[in-house]
Amino acid sequence: MDKTANEQLVRQIDLLEVAVLRAHQFPTYGQEFVSPHLTIAINLNGIGHAFYDHKEVYFRKNEIATILPNHLMQPIESSDDYEVILIVISNIMNNEVKKRMQRYNHDMYHINPSFMLDDSQLEKLLAVVNLIDTISKMSIEQMQYRHNALLNTIEVFLDMLHSFRQLPTLQSNITKGQDLFNRFCDLLASNYNKEHELSFYADKLYMTPKYFSQIIKETTGISASKWIENYIITQAQQLLLNRHDLNIQSICFLLGFKEQAAFSRFFTHSVGISPKKYRQQGGE
Repeated sequence: MDKTANEQLVRQIDLLEVAVLRAHQFPTYGQEFVSPHLTIAINLNGIGHAFYDHKEVYFRKNEIATILPNHLMQPIESSDDYEVILIVISNIMNNEVKKRMQRYNHDMYHINPSFMLDDSQLEKLLAVVNLIDTISKMSIEQMQYRHNALLNTIEVFLDMLHSFRQLPTLQSNITKGQDLFNRFCDLLASNYNKEHELSFYADKLYMTPKYFSQIIKETTGISASKWIENYIITQAQQLLLNRHDLNIQSICFLLGFKEQAAFSRFFTHSVGISPKKYRQQGGE
């Protein structure tokens, strides 16, 4: 999928509610990108190599991965025979599903975004995916209760996904530092455009800022403050390059800055050039 097609898809998903896509490559390579939507990927063939929230991952045949909204992805490469199905779920639909499926802890997917399916599990899931695809392509005129049908079918799909995944086993294999970092990333994905201070995240995790920063640095090699900065910068870069309908002041407000001057100083200090120049140069 090229950059323009990916940009158009992101803007249309909320109207579509859900989209089922088939692809043979990642949307971008070597650059971080963030999708605002829940994406579930099923690898039919080949192998993909990427970083998810800066953790290296390999995506293999018969593997299924859940990519949570607003989390960082950096595709590196994929094999020539790579083939994947993507189920992209809008924010409105995702929130409705989460309310109906409160029996599950969706954030646990961050512990390990992917796991392997056996052939029988893959066949069952693909049958439901095909039904989701069929319903999603129908209009309200063709199917009066399209939204409810989609909602029910996605819930069935996620129910099956939960039953195939052994979350307790995954939980027991991670350290306290890794668990803290996972929860920090989830908080960051939800609050980056409102909260920029380290103290906010430390407080939400019931820790002092000093101890919180120490654990994150020991676990990842990068300070918590730098993680916050990198996340905001990645979001800013995507908005500058992809949302030409927004001026820099609008982007500044979307990212939680009260003044454009403060945003410009923040961006220039991190990237080395001003937001305006970055947009003019196309990110190069």
